[in-house]
Amino acid sequence: MPIRAGQVIAHKYRVDELLGSGSSGLVVAAKHVWLRYPVCLKILAAYTEGQLEILERQIDRARIAMRLRGKHIARIRDIGLTQDKMPYVATELFVGKSLEHELAERERLPITEAVRIILEACEGLAEAHAIDLVHGDLKPANLFLADKDGERILKILDFGMMSPIEAIGDAGASTWFASPAYLAPELIQDPNNVDPRADIWSLGVILYQLISGRLPFDADTVSGTLVAVVMDEPPFLTDAPYELALLLQKCLSKSPDQRPADVATLAKELARFADEEDAIAVERVKEALASPPPTEPPSPDEEEEELAPASRNSTPPIPLVKRRGAHRRWEGPTAPSQRVLARRRERIRNVMLGAIAIVTGLALASIVDLVAGASAAPPALLEDEVVPPPRPRFEPRPYVPSSSTIERPAPHRVEQPSAANRARPMPWRMAIARPLRSHPAKNRHPPPSRRSEPPPSLPAPRVEPDPKNLFSSRK
Repeated sequence: MPIRAGQVIAHKYRVDELLGSGSSGLVVAAKHVWLRYPVCLKILAAYTEGQLEILERQIDRARIAMRLRGKHIARIRDIGLTQDKMPYVATELFVGKSLEHELAERERLPITEAVRIILEACEGLAEAHAIDLVHGDLKPANLFLADKDGERILKILDFGMMSPIEAIGDAGASTWFASPAYLAPELIQDPNNVDPRADIWSLGVILYQLISGRLPFDADTVSGTLVAVVMDEPPFLTDAPYELALLLQKCLSKSPDQRPADVATLAKELARFADEEDAIAVERVKEALASPPPTEPPSPDEEEEELAPASRNSTPPIPLVKRRGAHRRWEGPTAPSQRVLARRRERIRNVMLGAIAIVTGLALASIVDLVAGASAAPPALLEDEVVPPPRPRFEPRPYVPSSSTIERPAPHRVEQPSAANRARPMPWRMAIARPLRSHPAKNRHPPPSRRSEPPPSLPAPRVEPDPKNLFSSRK
């Protein structure tokens, strides 16, 4: 099945990214188109006619798991079929990392922290065991450390999924057994006849690995690991207190009768090795085991109120747009066109309301000014104050045209030097410059007088064309 970002599955889940894939199917992070809450969408692989019975059992198990509402369980939100008739299960989507990644980074955990993780898992399993629902595939990859409101909470994933041993007849069954060491011996021998003590075995294996950093049963091949789980005895744990090691030996017993009777008994014995705050979880495990969840899953209205109580009527849905390459056509309502019309109506209404508000404000301001001007009394005069006389009104004078005679300025007269000035000796600078003006041979163009015409302008010098420029002569 081709999966790409932005693809809409079952007409209501838009894919954000691919989280994983295998022979069992695909796991993607998606978001509900209308309610906007994130989900972890698990699309199961196509089944043959011989596997229809397995598929029916898996769907029935998922329906029962929808009743679980515990704090440490990843709740199932929806079950259905895709456009290609492939079954899917939508669960909660969390932010954080799995216990498998935590072990890969730290190799082993302190005893108190490891015991706290198992106590939280017991609290989540108690609600499921109260209705005889067995997980059947507990492993570090299915225990998720979710970060919620600054607190790390353990979440159990894949409740209601198919047990890996049910696909043993499939050609790709080896992919299911990436970690067969966590399966109980009775689950390998007869997967249809198991009880909650199979999950206690898996918890014992996980606690053994958290403390020591290694598995109690391990081999080079899948078949070798399965044989070791059924036939071999686990090595005694030397990295923990003696009493805790004995408790792990009980959990890993081949016979279910030799293991703790239920998760409440296991939690009570583990409380001795936990902190005081974690030891309180024993009471919660007992309460969850004694009070089973309601027989009916929550209604769609309750689910919608819980998931999106604030944005139910205010958040617009994500538009379902047909993308290139999609082989099916979306036949839903034309929500985008309706939203465009609603926006236009709202914009016109806002403009009209703004115009009415402006006109009303201007009218009120003018009325207030008129009322204030009419009610204002003239200021009282002081005793010594002298009232200035009123200024006369401006009276325009009649236009009297002036005479039409134009007074011309007197002509400029050049005064001739007197005899006394002509007799005075000439300065030496003027004496030097005078011969130049007095000899016309040396000064071909004497300075013009006031009454003479200006000399003709000299002809412009001839510019020879540049021989280098071939186009100058043509220009």
